[in-house]
This record gives sequence, C-alpha cells and structure tokens, in this order.
Amino acid sequence: MAKILIFDDESTELSAEGDFLVFGYKWLDEKTLHVPSVLDYGDPCNQGHLHYSDKELVKECHRIMSQADVIVTFNGKNFD
Repeated sequence: MAKILIFDDESTELSAEGDFLVFGYKWLDEKTLHVPSVLDYGDPCNQGHLHYSDKELVKECHRIMSQADVIVTFNGKNFD
C-alpha cells in the first residue's frame, strides 16, 4: 500500500523570500496530526532573546516528505 502524506504549510509572505513558519501533516492511514513549527527550532542568542531560523524546519519537512510515496497538499499547485 502506498504511503500517503497530507500536508499544508504556512509562511510569512506570498513569495520565496518569506520565512517558513509551520508544516502541518498527517499520514492518511493514521489519526495523529503533526505540526512542527519554526518555534521548535529556536537558538538562544544575545540578551536572552531567541533567534528562529526555518533551516531546521525545512530539513524536517524534507525528511518527512522523502518517506511518502504520494503527497497531497492544500493549494500546493498554486502556492505551497
């Protein structure tokens, strides 16, 4: 049976220049919804603030998508 991934993502802008914020996904044959976000990958920096980079979230998204035989997305052809 094909492993089917269903996902949607959100970013800060409607262009490639925006930051990747969240990747919501689930496998078709499972009930659990997963929602990793850029907030899961904060790095401490100066003055107690957190710096958030979408680099690790993009890697996680790639890791998940690489496991799928079929990928279904919401509005993926036009935007995602």
